[in-house]
Amino acid sequence: MKFNNHKLKVMNEIYNHKILIVDDLKANLFALSALLKNAKFDCDSALSGNEALKLLLKNDYGLIILDVQMPDMSGFDLAELIKGNSKTEDTPIIFLSAIAIQRGFFTQGYKLGALDYLTKPVNEGHFMLKVTNFMELYCSRLKLKESLEKEKMMSEFKSRFVSDVSHQFRTPMTVIKSSMAIVSMISETFDEAAKKKMSTSKTRVDNAINQMTNLMDDLLTYSKTESGNIQLKPEKIDLSHFCKEICKTFNEVEVAKEIIFLEHGEQKIVVTDVQLLLNCISNLVSNALKYSPKNENPKLVVHYYPDTCTVSVIDRGIGIPEKELKELFQPFFRSSNVNDIEGTGLGLSIAKSYINDLGGDIKVESKLDEGSSFIITLNYTLNYTLNS
Repeated sequence: MKFNNHKLKVMNEIYNHKILIVDDLKANLFALSALLKNAKFDCDSALSGNEALKLLLKNDYGLIILDVQMPDMSGFDLAELIKGNSKTEDTPIIFLSAIAIQRGFFTQGYKLGALDYLTKPVNEGHFMLKVTNFMELYCSRLKLKESLEKEKMMSEFKSRFVSDVSHQFRTPMTVIKSSMAIVSMISETFDEAAKKKMSTSKTRVDNAINQMTNLMDDLLTYSKTESGNIQLKPEKIDLSHFCKEICKTFNEVEVAKEIIFLEHGEQKIVVTDVQLLLNCISNLVSNALKYSPKNENPKLVVHYYPDTCTVSVIDRGIGIPEKELKELFQPFFRSSNVNDIEGTGLGLSIAKSYINDLGGDIKVESKLDEGSSFIITLNYTLNYTLNS
């Protein structure tokens, strides 16, 4: 029923768009115009390419019916001008020819964007069927274009809104943090019991501020990935050295556990966006440390293959319930067994979006209470031309 309603709506809309007929013979224009007007179509006529161009500048058309053999400007020449103009490039064209259509005509016409050919004199039933079909195609394209523009506008609005809200939150958070630092200094004059209570309260406030800041940062990043505002900056990197540096950074601040680095295969240079890849791997490493028990060291493993390479982050932590694996990369999703472990539910969604932007793939293998492996697959190039 929905399809029928949509079809009926499109059928009604095709009569809201005009058709342009271009032919150097008045008799042909009259005959085709009569056919179209009898079928309730609104149409304009032009006796030459120049006359047609003037009409195209003033009006929008859902279909152009174009004679191939015309003096001064052929149908092919006019079609090339039509397809070269952003206003008319998507308008369907049907070519008409008074002679038998040769293979070369087909090739040239289709290269210029023609959707069909008809020979004169036209079969009325066949002609009207094609006109109706191409007008429906034009209306469907128009609807799709409008929907995409609306979606883009909403995406940009959402991105601006998230950005504004994020910045609005940061100011009071900074004020609260500064005020707590002042209160903490004043509390140094209190007795030990009061100082201990103040220290506990300050820690709670600081943790809450950090959670809020992290959420705002993740929301802002996620908004950028959703709106397509990520510009890739490709660089050549030594992937093994890159991953070793990530391990070193985490190991310098992590006391209870350390990230173990391993590599397999012959090292190769990888072309990638350093910042995007750093954010992805750092997020996975941070999660591995966060969800692993104290006596288990997560691993960061690079494996080189002939055509691709993988970066795996492996832990022996709490694992993920099997039924929840499909939802793991959805925004704001957190598995049911994380309990009170902090997180925004956006990190993995952002990581997946980044890896997709890099032309790669990310997947997860996990067993509950046994651990998880997140595997990033990358190509050796981003298909950018770089100076060697």
